Amino acid sequence: MQDLQIEAIQTSHPQYGFVENLLNQAFPRQERRDDQRQRELADSNPHFFPHLISENGKAIGLLTLWRLPGFTFAEHLAVDPGLRNGGYGARIMQWLKENEKKVILETELPETDLSRRRVAFYERCGFRICPKPYEQPAYHADEQPLPLHLMYYGWDSLDKDFESIRDTIYRYVYGK
Repeated sequence: MQDLQIEAIQTSHPQYGFVENLLNQAFPRQERRDDQRQRELADSNPHFFPHLISENGKAIGLLTLWRLPGFTFAEHLAVDPGLRNGGYGARIMQWLKENEKKVILETELPETDLSRRRVAFYERCGFRICPKPYEQPAYHADEQPLPLHLMYYGWDSLDKDFESIRDTIYRYVYGK
């Protein structure tokens, strides 16, 4: 990963504001928690790791990971809008696969051109889509769960582990 730095940070890091702003810009409210809760997790949850992604000292993106029993859950990945389509996403995913044995992420149902492109990107990165029905619990009390797919890396299949993985994500990430 020449010149690409991926560093776990907390709110005291000088670039935490960049990460928070990019998260708010890249993800709609229904796909992220509020800033205060995100900060609390960043500073006190032993399973949650927000990462600053930079190149040659310039902040370019973010990656939030949950290191959970048996796998890592990649919750959010975003690259600065002015730098998208420059290969950063693929480099970040390569780093993730090299540093985590088993990875799960959520993705939209492939119903629009944009969502199909996102799914195809993860597939090109070596992830496979799990066809079992999955819902992302609502981040906010005034919202409904979102139907999504889980995608995975490091398993041949999620058939026998799906319920356990889903329940672990629900418990640790969403507090359900």
